[in-house]
Amino acid sequence: MESNGTEDQGRIAFVQSCWHRDIVDECRDSFLAEVQARGVAADQVDLFEVTGAFEIPLSASFFACSG
Repeated sequence: MESNGTEDQGRIAFVQSCWHRDIVDECRDSFLAEVQARGVAADQVDLFEVTGAFEIPLSASFFACSG
């Protein structure tokens, strides 16, 4: 995902589980720092939390289809 930050890249959904919140929150923060370092604006990233790991792919599929 290389970018100069000028073209429309759409939106990014980060879906995380509540399970092991301390670990997952650190992963989320690292992800956000990395995408911002690559030129993705913070307002292009939507953060979602689901109850467990089972719901992550179902939610990701929903968000991908909904645009």
